Amino acid sequence: MNKLLNTLWDLGIGEEQEDQQKKHIRLTNKITFYLLFGTCLPFALFIGIAFGKEYSVLLIMLVIGTIQCLSIFALNYFQSYNLSRLLLSIGSVSLTMAYHCYVASVEGGPIPSSSMLQLSVAMIPFIIFGIHEWHYLSVLVVVNLLAYLSFDRCNALLESDHIDESLFRYGVWDVSIGIGALLMAYVVIYFLSNSNRSTQLENNELIKAMNNSKEELQASEKKLTENFEKLQSAQEEEKARNWSNEGLAFFSDLIRRTSGSIEEISYDIIANLIRYLKYNQGGLFLLVEEGGESFLEMKASYAYDRKKFFDKRINIEHGLLGQCVQEKETVLLADAPQDYISIVSGLGDSNPDMIIMVPLKVNDEVFGALELASFNEIQEHEVEFIEKLSETIATSLASVKVNEKTKYLLEDAQMMTEQMKAQEEEMRQNMEELLATQEEVERKNEETEKRLAASKEREIQLEERIKELESQLK
Repeated sequence: MNKLLNTLWDLGIGEEQEDQQKKHIRLTNKITFYLLFGTCLPFALFIGIAFGKEYSVLLIMLVIGTIQCLSIFALNYFQSYNLSRLLLSIGSVSLTMAYHCYVASVEGGPIPSSSMLQLSVAMIPFIIFGIHEWHYLSVLVVVNLLAYLSFDRCNALLESDHIDESLFRYGVWDVSIGIGALLMAYVVIYFLSNSNRSTQLENNELIKAMNNSKEELQASEKKLTENFEKLQSAQEEEKARNWSNEGLAFFSDLIRRTSGSIEEISYDIIANLIRYLKYNQGGLFLLVEEGGESFLEMKASYAYDRKKFFDKRINIEHGLLGQCVQEKETVLLADAPQDYISIVSGLGDSNPDMIIMVPLKVNDEVFGALELASFNEIQEHEVEFIEKLSETIATSLASVKVNEKTKYLLEDAQMMTEQMKAQEEEMRQNMEELLATQEEVERKNEETEKRLAASKEREIQLEERIKELESQLK
């Protein structure tokens, strides 16, 4: 039985319909069922048995009511929901109005029990129509008001002279109609309260769902914010990475294309680095060793105050720059002292807010240091970029330094070779002169010897002549 009733309650309901519409269709089917089996059929049976053809008009009205109920079921079955609800509302009011006008006399006026029945039926539209369907409710309220205001005219038109009014005004029938009206009012109130309770439950569920949705929305918003922050952070990291890679590529190309002395290369590097970083000033120092002492010598600067140029050498045992070189670590100085460094510009003397010192090192061997100053905060990706670039600069300057040393050694070797060649030529010339002198001496010796030999021979000849003369004298 319950299954049959549930099937009847769900007549005309489809899966695609909204919950609110399903509820109104069920209420329409239930009220129609109670009107059919609680009013039309029982009263039709009672009138047919008790009065027969004497009250055939009332019987016809109940038959019309039965047809109306069956039509409502049919309309719901064919999914004409609005038409079925309008038929239930207007048809019920029209039939109760016609019944009341038929049984009441003009002189006696409205019958209280019948008026109660009319009032109960007039409340049906507020059960089967929602507040959002105000246009239907407005029409039905107007219909009920018209029915109430036109009672006297309808009563005069439909009044019957063939019935006993006292039976309907004071007798058992009046009590039955009163009880029926009360039952109808109870049913209407029950459905209204049930509808309100259902609406309240739905509202609570809706509020709960809204709260859950709000929490989910907040969680989604939080997650979306986190994802957006992550995406923004990733974009910033990607932007910083691209900026760093482009900078490294630019300076690698710059160093590769730049030729000249260490001072020229150093100036090209520091000038472009300051412009690329959008800093205010900077200097490039190289580590120099002389006489057993180590110091940093400034090779290039950009936007430095000229007064600072008088001392271009810094002992590595003193100051933050020396500490940077000795510890081989980056030094980041925030809120630099007012007298640490000065920038002279068209705006007057200003002091930078941050200073960074980075050692120029390759394979843990330090070749010098970079000192850069900025009015703005130095970002972490800028520090990483400068540290990476410092390795490239150190490698390049070390290579240039080696090349210059090699060039110096080659020039020194060439000079020594030329000197040796000159000395060799001089020695050759001296040797030639010596050989010539020796030959002259030998020639002179030979001539002397010849002269000595000739002199000896003349001496011998002279001695022999003397001896001959002596022998002749004897």
